Amino acid sequence: MTRLLVHSLGVASASALLAVLAGWVVGVAALGTSRRWIAIWTGTGIAVLMLPQFIVASAWLEGSTRWRIGPNGSIGPSSFVAATFALASLLWPIPAGMVFASWRRLSPSLIDAEPRMRGWTVVKTLLWGAGRTPTAGAAFICFALALANFTIPVLFQIPVFSERIWLAFNVRLDAVEALQNALPCLVVVLAFLWVAHARGWREPAWPAAVMDEGLDELRSRVGLWGGMAVAVAFGILAISLLWPLYTWLGAERTWVEIAPAWAAGQAAVWRSLGNAATTATLAVATAAWLVSRKKVRHERLGLLGPGLWVPFLLPGVVLGIAVNHFTSRWAGDSEWPVVVSLFLRYFGFAFAGMAAVVRSLDTDQLHALRLVSGSWWPTWRAVLWPQAGPRILAVWYIVYLLALWDVETGIVVAPPGGETLAMRIFNLLHYGHASQVKALCVILTGLGLLPGAIIQLVSLTTGQRLRHTTGHSS
Repeated sequence: MTRLLVHSLGVASASALLAVLAGWVVGVAALGTSRRWIAIWTGTGIAVLMLPQFIVASAWLEGSTRWRIGPNGSIGPSSFVAATFALASLLWPIPAGMVFASWRRLSPSLIDAEPRMRGWTVVKTLLWGAGRTPTAGAAFICFALALANFTIPVLFQIPVFSERIWLAFNVRLDAVEALQNALPCLVVVLAFLWVAHARGWREPAWPAAVMDEGLDELRSRVGLWGGMAVAVAFGILAISLLWPLYTWLGAERTWVEIAPAWAAGQAAVWRSLGNAATTATLAVATAAWLVSRKKVRHERLGLLGPGLWVPFLLPGVVLGIAVNHFTSRWAGDSEWPVVVSLFLRYFGFAFAGMAAVVRSLDTDQLHALRLVSGSWWPTWRAVLWPQAGPRILAVWYIVYLLALWDVETGIVVAPPGGETLAMRIFNLLHYGHASQVKALCVILTGLGLLPGAIIQLVSLTTGQRLRHTTGHSS
């Protein structure tokens, strides 16, 4: 148990530290460039978050084979290094976005208070002062996500708690041992719940509410440190995004294997699409119903706010075991336990997103409609959807992607023959089928882009019809 604890905490701590350092570098780099480049860095972070972790894991597995595996096939400490870098390359957009959002809220009066403050003094005084709390929160989130991650440590053959939870339940059929291995992860999540409640949990604000008044002045104050950060940030971009994309899309076998992979995995493709779309629709609809109620307080939710994030921060295998315990008697070969597990895990994000959407609306109109009507449907139909339709779709899309690429939550409760595309990729990658994995990841990425393409097509069609109608009536 001690060895397992050291491995789990070591990988999670090192991954969180590297992610925070990389996030700070990218944040300073975005601060030191023009507004157009800020949009580029933002898009890069979103692309990294959207990149399937199987691709990142595959790239690091292939790139570290020579120095990770010993002559007798043994796994040494270098495997921990590769897994740590793989996890950090997936997580750095979280601290980057959180600290940069805090810097964008700095007022010009605060920046002008010390007109001689330049360079490193600005970084260590002003930027650190404004970003200290978001950095702590981002570090904890990265640590919890790395500790709960199942896919990457297993692929690198590192014994961690999330792997032992799965093995205890799936191989030895011992639910008690599985829950015992989950206790450290549960302690970490409960510590987050306690700290968040003690500090007064507030749901995050929608990005549209961010202010940029002091951004230009702050950029000029950072000076040379911004340029140095840009150079390092390009290296982070190359390692975390460009290199995995090259190993994935640049391999000839990737495109050769697409047709056979599609022919052999059509059932898994449609199952993945159905589970992800159903999960996202249920989560966003339920969150919309809750935030439309008059009795829900959005500004300060007590234990409810951080409590909804607990299933997300816990290993998905633990949630799957709990759902399996309550549904095994009646579920049979149904897909609903998988959808229920995914719903419970990602509902916290859907609720936080919808609460942020509500706070960005015209509150006077919203409160007036709530007083007139006691039902949530008029609020949704007359205010929420007309004013915030694109933002609601964005929340739905993110939940859809999270559910689409999830492995550990559904792997315990999936019925016989109920393998999703993400589960198939995980199993193939675990046994070294790299070409088939890359081909399936192309299909999985296509499923990820499909809703966005449909939304864009509907938007263009609706706009063309509206222009045609307007022109005809005139």
